[in-house]
Amino acid sequence: MTLALKKQQKSISDLSETVKHLGYDIREVRDGVARSSNMESGTSKSPQNYAGIIFELWEEIDALFNEKKCTEKWSMVRLYPKVAEEIRELVIKHKKGVAISDATIRNFHKKTTKNLKEDTLDSLKLWVSK
Repeated sequence: MTLALKKQQKSISDLSETVKHLGYDIREVRDGVARSSNMESGTSKSPQNYAGIIFELWEEIDALFNEKKCTEKWSMVRLYPKVAEEIRELVIKHKKGVAISDATIRNFHKKTTKNLKEDTLDSLKLWVSK
């Protein structure tokens, strides 16, 4: 095998590992909007009653959002993407959890998420504990 081919394989392997840690699903883009393959399964229009550990996590996240909103003087619309980016950086740094979108964070914060995945919970816990 040539040296150039070995370097290409190493680059591909590194990219594969990065994508795996980011946890991106394959999405299909239509009309300029990314649509996840499991769109209808995760959210509800009516607020959910979180309980136990999930409720405690929600309380901590709500307090952090209120604190960030006051200190940074940003609207929630601007805070969700910023927090999603912070979580992506933490996930890459700690190689734990998955990257989550600002929509996932918004839906959890607004209590419209029905079924939280374990990886999503791990990512949210990682952000709260930073």
